[in-house]
Amino acid sequence: MALAAVLDPVTKSSAAVFYYSQVKDRYNLAMRLFSLVGGSDSKYTDFNTSKSTATASSHLAAANFLGAMRVYGVATIPKVDTAPGDTTEVITQVSPVFNPVDKPSESRVQVPARVPLAVCEVTKGSVSTGYMSYLKEIDGRLQIVTYTITSSRSTSRITDRGLHAQSKLASCSILQKPCLFYQGSGKDVNFYNLTDGSTTTVKNTGGMALGSQLAATTVGDAIYVYFRTDDNKLVRVQGSGLKWTGQQEVSSHEINADSNISLVVHATPEGETDIHHFFWSGTEPIHESVTSDEQAFLDMMEQDDDDIVVVEY
Repeated sequence: MALAAVLDPVTKSSAAVFYYSQVKDRYNLAMRLFSLVGGSDSKYTDFNTSKSTATASSHLAAANFLGAMRVYGVATIPKVDTAPGDTTEVITQVSPVFNPVDKPSESRVQVPARVPLAVCEVTKGSVSTGYMSYLKEIDGRLQIVTYTITSSRSTSRITDRGLHAQSKLASCSILQKPCLFYQGSGKDVNFYNLTDGSTTTVKNTGGMALGSQLAATTVGDAIYVYFRTDDNKLVRVQGSGLKWTGQQEVSSHEINADSNISLVVHATPEGETDIHHFFWSGTEPIHESVTSDEQAFLDMMEQDDDDIVVVEY
């Protein structure tokens, strides 16, 4: 089930949560604001009577970059404007304005409805860049397609990392470098640095459900990776790329097997940093938060085992 959350850049005290609203046979992109400071959450009522181009079974991904909250999904649109009946499903920015990431006639943006996708932002100085990635089968292998989006242009590349056929995708900025998280052919979670090409194994992910959705973020030097277990629990591990803690269960709610997982980091007035997680449980979007637990990270870093596992292809 599609869901994507991003920090509201105006209030900075709420998360904008995007999902699909269904009215009869129509699906529309919806947004609710969830308070990160204990306030009231906004409601959403769908009055739209138009036929949407959104493909509601698709995943959603969102990030703040280039001055806006940008949301990506899949839409069904004509391949070319001269043949409106010849439609295809393509990777598309669905908010704040509707715009495919490339020409709809371009085969690399034509995807199945349930394609996994992820987006993250990297800021260096005053320059903001978005990295929008998704999975696509090319030449019989599941590969990563990434569009690098700047204020003046977008470019794409295709990477083969030996993904599991049921892998999902997450992304975040690590030390100002865009990184992608996925399940490898051995079911391990790996993260791939788009800048230097290195691939590192995330330890202690045993019991993760095959095909689990993934989510990742950072707080300081610590990396947090969230996933679903075989018994539909939401758990996380934290690490540095060198070492990883054991699994921590972060919710008492069962997560739907097909639910996206989305994270929003928020600094509290008390000086702590909370990681807010959003997912679907049944028909309800769940919003909870867990402290980043920096002390557990520091304690782990003092342990003797500092082996790094690098996957070579």
